[in-house]
Amino acid sequence: MTARQSFSILISLVFACLLGACGGGGGGDGVAPVAPDTTISGVAHDGRIANGTVTLYSFATGAKDEAAVLGQGCADDNGNYAITINAPSQPILVEITGDRCKNADNTSGGRYTEDASGVAIALKSPQVLRAVTPYTLGKSATVHVTYYTHLAAALAQYYVAQGQAASDAINNANTVIGLWLDLPILTTEPLDITNPANASTSLTDGLKYGFMTAAVSQWTLTANRTQNIADHTVYNSISFAQLAFDDLVTDGLLNGVGKNGPIPPLGTIALNAEVYRHKMAVAMLQMVQGTRNRTGLSVAAVVNPIKAFNDSTQPIFGMQEVTPLDEGGPKIPSISPAAGSTVSGEFTASATVSDIVGLTKVDFYLTFPDSVAHFPLPLDLPENLNNPRSTVNSKLYPNGANWTLHVEATNLLGHGGAAKANPLTINN
Repeated sequence: MTARQSFSILISLVFACLLGACGGGGGGDGVAPVAPDTTISGVAHDGRIANGTVTLYSFATGAKDEAAVLGQGCADDNGNYAITINAPSQPILVEITGDRCKNADNTSGGRYTEDASGVAIALKSPQVLRAVTPYTLGKSATVHVTYYTHLAAALAQYYVAQGQAASDAINNANTVIGLWLDLPILTTEPLDITNPANASTSLTDGLKYGFMTAAVSQWTLTANRTQNIADHTVYNSISFAQLAFDDLVTDGLLNGVGKNGPIPPLGTIALNAEVYRHKMAVAMLQMVQGTRNRTGLSVAAVVNPIKAFNDSTQPIFGMQEVTPLDEGGPKIPSISPAAGSTVSGEFTASATVSDIVGLTKVDFYLTFPDSVAHFPLPLDLPENLNNPRSTVNSKLYPNGANWTLHVEATNLLGHGGAAKANPLTINN
């Protein structure tokens, strides 16, 4: 064989390989398949975080791999993001920061508005919200990033430190937080409950998620106000999220203990399981009752999910005893006329009634010991349950010194038993 013939054969073999005739595998046409680009998309929500930088990292080792950035993009003015990714199947970490996006239309960097106060907050380095999720080559995924996915990312990192594989840790952590909220935390879009466009006649998962994230804003607002600090100037939702991450990643518990010991208190307020669960549930009630709730939903529509949130026994709360949502039910600190009063003619029965959940009913009635009769007294304004009043014509009842005025209250959870009674004398 001549040199020219050998060269010709070599060239033919090269072209054959290029056409897929050698190397094996591939599609039926002999061309190796190319994985399609896919998209990771969702909303960044702590209040919608606008104009922040969203970065996708490999989480294959159970920690953020700074050297393996799989994609990066910007959240828009409404907190929406969509990032193209083409990478092997693996666990991934989604992070949103306040860094100004490399985008000519974005000049401000990540910021959001506190649901409870309307105060605008800019994310400051190193503040971040995270989510962790499995990623499958060629499959797009929805990953919303919230305070609760941030907690799940912390829990996943803790599980990895305990020996779980990253993929198992992610699934287990997202499941624990999802069971606490009773919704899928990555794929449920939290709705802005301060936006009238989200008004509804019924509670959806999106609105429930929105109230649950807004609870953090309400709780931190209260933390400021009870210490005479201007609204959300010292304590805010994003700073609280950083403390909660440090708390949970340390020992898998929301117990106020971080990697350097007890989490620093917010002024006079110490963090513990009571704060993360019960106090946050109470803050959710306050958010529903407040003027910035523009959904049209009342406490009655939301109280059962809030109670379930409050009563959760997920392992992140350890052995901490559950505090009842209504903290013992309705309270009746005062009733009028005072005990031992003598009344005649027309008089007004009144009381002060409170309940952390909300009242459904308050009843006034008179009893007389020599009779089994129970005399109900209608309220003057049935809608005014916190300061109920009843105008009573005492001439309708026999004179005597053994009358008793009673007040009873029932709340939205159906818990009653709150009662107060004052002895009265009727003398006409």
